[in-house]
Amino acid sequence: MIFCFRLLILLFVTSLLACTMQEVRLGEELEQKGDWDGAINAYRDALRKQPFNKEIEQKYEEVKTKSAEQHFSRGREWLKEGKLAEALQEFQVALGLDPQKPEHHTALNDAWRLKNARQTLMDAKQMEHLGRYDDALTLYESAVELDPSLTDAVEGITRVVQQQKAVQSIGGSAEPVTLRFQNTRLKQVFEILARTASIDILFDKDVRDDLVTIFTKDTPFDEALNLILTTNQLFAKRVGPDRLLVIPDTKQKREQYEDLQIRTFYLSNSKAKDMANLLRTILETKRVYVNEPINTVVIRDEPEKIALAEQIILSNDRQDSEVVFELEILEVNKTQSQKIGLNFAKQAGFGVFPDGTTSFSTSAQLFNFRNLTSLGQNSYLFTFPSSVLLDFFKQ
Repeated sequence: MIFCFRLLILLFVTSLLACTMQEVRLGEELEQKGDWDGAINAYRDALRKQPFNKEIEQKYEEVKTKSAEQHFSRGREWLKEGKLAEALQEFQVALGLDPQKPEHHTALNDAWRLKNARQTLMDAKQMEHLGRYDDALTLYESAVELDPSLTDAVEGITRVVQQQKAVQSIGGSAEPVTLRFQNTRLKQVFEILARTASIDILFDKDVRDDLVTIFTKDTPFDEALNLILTTNQLFAKRVGPDRLLVIPDTKQKREQYEDLQIRTFYLSNSKAKDMANLLRTILETKRVYVNEPINTVVIRDEPEKIALAEQIILSNDRQDSEVVFELEILEVNKTQSQKIGLNFAKQAGFGVFPDGTTSFSTSAQLFNFRNLTSLGQNSYLFTFPSSVLLDFFKQ
């Protein structure tokens, strides 16, 4: 029975070693083909079966390093071709395989910076198309700051500055105007202003056509327009290069017509839910949405808050600090496990001997009646342990 049990154990160990050697051979074959990712999987499977095999562990670490270099090189090639999504993916894999190399961190940060520059450029073009030249200029400048080689952003700055110079005032005219209206309908006043400045003026459906009285002389067009708007609780919003929309100045209308942007931020280290809570707290906004499956944060807010959110995310989306623990696995022999800790002596002695005896003896001792009657304090011997051993057993 014992022989059969030992035979089963021997067969199990032999089969386990055979499977491990098969995976090691597969890893070596994949190494020769340059398939480092496949070799990683093969050696990882081998390590699961022999976790203390130093040779397999060394091979596993070597192919991880080579695979990281391969993904890093691919990422740089994608980056040269301008394919940022592919480059980001390769750099992330390289960083995961070999996080100790600073160039992997630098490459990933550069790819994110270029991706943000592209997104900022798209937002700038959208603002320019809407005629919001100040916002467009700010975004173009941010794009150039992120990526100085972005020629589209540099050209956009030049183009927007020229457009700003062409529009000297809100109405497109720098000439002063003289207004004399008494008990005139408000919309009629705006109609005359529109013809004077060669612009279009549109009205929100809730603008009331009240009677107004205005007398101004040689007043800049902007000041005259703002005077009419302010005295009638209105505000104007540019909806085109030469087109204004007049709106009642109420909280509801301000919120309805405020300019909002939508921006998606892809996070590489932080959790989207934690970043969203941080943005809600700092920006005091509720327009932050989380997409957990792809770890993104979507923000819908004013351009100023979007820009601030970008800075917050860039400053906080960092890798966590790493604490490295060195572990050593000790295999303790069960038969000697009692040696760990306090190791007391196993024996003590007591005996009765004739006078003059100073040590124990395993040989038999003979006593006569006189010896027995003369037993005294010096006839008893005791032995005790002389020390206690504190044993840190390591095998």
